[in-house]
Amino acid sequence: MSDIERDLAFVSTMAAELKPYLLSDTLYWSLGAPAPAHRPLLKGTLGGLLFRLYRLEASRHLLTPEQRQQLHEARSLSNEQLQRWVVQVERKATREIKSRLNVWGAYLEECQENPARYAPEYPVRVEERTILVFLFDVAGRSKEKEAATIKLSQLDRLLRGISRESDFVWDGALQPAFPRDRFWWLYVRPVEKREESR
Repeated sequence: MSDIERDLAFVSTMAAELKPYLLSDTLYWSLGAPAPAHRPLLKGTLGGLLFRLYRLEASRHLLTPEQRQQLHEARSLSNEQLQRWVVQVERKATREIKSRLNVWGAYLEECQENPARYAPEYPVRVEERTILVFLFDVAGRSKEKEAATIKLSQLDRLLRGISRESDFVWDGALQPAFPRDRFWWLYVRPVEKREESR
């Protein structure tokens, strides 16, 4: 199963189960679609859905006509549910933001403490930071969101302090969809060797 096929399976399944997910107390939703045993589908989240829909649109030129239709159907169904359940979307997004900020913050602290060990994981782990963009877009306005915005600014300052500019960290085919001005963290890498203080 290619990354595109995997993303399509994810968004199709998550879109079909979006209403019960949004109305539940569950943050990480067990997706019911079958997948190869060696690479099961990820747990479904609102942020994961929004991010993968965006990434698939960026890869649209690589999709077959059938895959484009599958993406169109998943996007249409998702948009319908997101517009119908706005309050639930905002609540779910706010909860997921808090969870992802904790995971992202813990990773950055690990990078700061042991850069040689954790910096190589950055291209995979930076997905957490990227998903936050899409969650903040749908989180509405609340005190929790304001607090999360402050926390994210602190983590961004930490990242800037432990990283250097680099080439785009993901597949170059995705670069046009993730411009530097909006997704600057995809154009830096944590420094792998800590400079000795003099």
